[in-house]
Amino acid sequence: MKSEQILDALEHVDDNYLCQAKPDAAERFFAKKSRVRLIVIAAAVVAILLFSGFTVYKIGVINGWWQRPSNDPLAVVRSAVEGQINWEYTLDASFESAEIDEAETARFKSNLKGSELAASYGWSDDYIEHHVLVVRAIYSVKYDHEKTFMKDGRLEQLFYLKQDPKSGVWEVYEAMSPNEAP
Repeated sequence: MKSEQILDALEHVDDNYLCQAKPDAAERFFAKKSRVRLIVIAAAVVAILLFSGFTVYKIGVINGWWQRPSNDPLAVVRSAVEGQINWEYTLDASFESAEIDEAETARFKSNLKGSELAASYGWSDDYIEHHVLVVRAIYSVKYDHEKTFMKDGRLEQLFYLKQDPKSGVWEVYEAMSPNEAP
């Protein structure tokens, strides 16, 4: 049949017949066996999502930085630097040194207190005062420049860390070179 013939035939079908038609596909979908299958599939998807989230939390992938959260902020930064080797475009990464940058921490805290950014994170001024700091790290990295435009060599980086007040665990939430610091 040509499409014009089909359209002409459909024009002659009474709307009552269409309204009274039973949605067989929907009935089959919601049949008991289908509901059980749907529940099993939904449970599997939820389990996979929960497991993936837990795994990401445990290995510490935060803002793209592979890190091992720790009570020692310098250890967190070291793990983040060394974790760059897991990036698809990193050929080599080696940690040199890290130290808490007191001046940058003070400047960052004063800018952060009472700001919209702090409010968006839900951080009070007290939280910022006691649970945010900046670590300056020096390291060497070599990138595959067919995959990234990022500068490599011996680099200096500021790592902005936040601490979980309950566990005392630090983690990187942002990093940038000193000349890009906010």
